[in-house]
This record gives sequence, structure tokens and C-alpha cells, in this order.
Amino acid sequence: MSQKHTQKHTASARLIVGVATLLGAFSTFQAYNFVRLFSEHKQPLFGLALVNFSFWYGWALLAPIVLWVARRFPLERGIWKRSVPVHLLTVFVLIFVHVMLTEWVFVSVPGSGWQRKLTWWDRVTRDFIMNFDWEMMTYGAIIGFSHAANYFRQAQDRALRTSQLETRLAEAQLQALQRQLHPHFLFNTLNGISALMHRDVQAADRMLVRLSDLLRMALDRRSAQEVPLTNDLEFLGKDKDQDGDIDTVETDTDGDGVSDTVDHQLEQVLSDERYLRLQVELTVASNELDDASEENLAKLRDQAEELIGLRSADLDAMVAQL
Repeated sequence: MSQKHTQKHTASARLIVGVATLLGAFSTFQAYNFVRLFSEHKQPLFGLALVNFSFWYGWALLAPIVLWVARRFPLERGIWKRSVPVHLLTVFVLIFVHVMLTEWVFVSVPGSGWQRKLTWWDRVTRDFIMNFDWEMMTYGAIIGFSHAANYFRQAQDRALRTSQLETRLAEAQLQALQRQLHPHFLFNTLNGISALMHRDVQAADRMLVRLSDLLRMALDRRSAQEVPLTNDLEFLGKDKDQDGDIDTVETDTDGDGVSDTVDHQLEQVLSDERYLRLQVELTVASNELDDASEENLAKLRDQAEELIGLRSADLDAMVAQL
């Protein structure tokens, strides 16, 4: 057993003994005042303390067993039907053992006030029946404390895990933002704007505005898992409205409807003279573009090679335009 577990068990034992001591002192005080004020038969303080302290120390001795049963057979939703019979059997056995211990202490210690009218076994059977409700409530209190402590630990663990996840999420968002705003990209863009400023102030101003729009769009998307393609088209459309000399090449793979969500509609952004569409249809294997199986990749490679061979003239024309 590790030192950490030993310290934990030692602290638990001290807590149990401390609680039992406080309850024993309180019960003794209550019993002494009751006997002093309302009883005709006076009893010595030592006898009252022996009865009450033996009661609580007896349960302190049995508490580890009760706690183990509470952990092993919790009264929780879904399993309480299996746990209830175990607790009923345990409470009967432990109450009987507890009564025997307390009565053995009472009849064995001199000065306890035992008058020998009843034998030890007679006292055990009498007190087992007479005090069963109180004994059972004590057992239930220990079970309730065990469940409350367990729920408290689980709540602390959940709060700790939530805090760690939030920290990791913040770090991931920061790293994603750092990747989006890569220093080399900013340096190169700013250097380009600085060089353009000496030749065309208006073009440099437009480039600076586009850079700010791009950075703003990157910040807005930092927590998005998926981004609609229409957002990028709107961004390109702004550039096209301001400057019509944009050359764009689109490769669109169309299958059984899965790729309909990737319809660029660049005809609305670029003029017909500046737009070249290369479209391939998957007819073999899976048509789902998200399926990156070896079979699909091989089919895409074959289709690409075939497309390049068939459309070589269009590709040469496109290169000439660029």
C-alpha cells in the first residue's frame, strides 16, 4: 500500500473516531441532564458515559464495514434493487453485533451500574428489539454520509475535468488562431503592401482592406468546425467587384449528389472568358467524397490522369491565360 493511501486511511480513521467522541460526549451530557432532572433513580456519570461512549465507539469500529458495503452496493438508480437486500442483511447482522459489543462492555467494566438482574444474553435480546429503530437510523446515517461524500468527490472531479477541458479548449483556440495568423503570412503581406504603396496607392489601400477582411473572417471562424463554401465565395465576390482581373481554376468532382454541396458557382463571380471548369464523375467504387479509401483514391488518380489526357488542350489554354 502506498504512503498516500496509508495517509488517507489514517485521516479517515481519525475522522471517524473524532465524530464518535463528539457524539459520545453529547449523548452523555443529554443522558446526565435527563436523569438529573426527571429520573427518580440516580445513575452515576461514569455509567452513563460508559453506555453512550460504547454505543458510538462500537459504530466507529463497525463503520469501515458499513462504508465498504455502501461503496460496493450503492443505492443508485438502476442497481438499487440489487443493493437493498444486501443492506437489509447487513443492517440486521451489524446491529446484532453492535448490541453484543455494547452490552459486553457494560457487564464487563466495574462501576457500570449493572445489577445482574438480567444476564448478558437477556440484555442483548432486549436491547436488540428495543433499540433496533435507533440502531438502524445510525446505520442509515453512515450510509447517507458515504453517498454524500462520494457525490461530492464526483462533483469535484467533474469540476476539475471541466476546468481542464476549458483550459485545453482555450489553448487549442489560441494555437488555431496563431496558425491562422501565421507571422510569415502577415510579414509577407505587409511587405507587399509596403512595396505597392510606392507604385499604386489605391491598389495598396485595397490590399490593406482585403487583409483586414481576411483577418476578421479568420477570427470569426476560429471556433467553427465546418465553414460553408458560400462564405468564401462571398469573400471572392468582393474582390471581383473591386478588381475584375481574377483568374480562377475549379476542379469539381461530382458523384451521386454528395458533391452538390461543393458547387462553387464561380460563373457568377468570374466572366465566361476567365472561367474553366474541370468536372469528373465517379462511376466506380463509392461516390461519397468523404470516403478516403484506397479504392476511391486509386479511382480518383485514374480519373485525373484520364482527364489530363483528354483536356490537355484546355489546360494549355488555361496556362496561356495565366
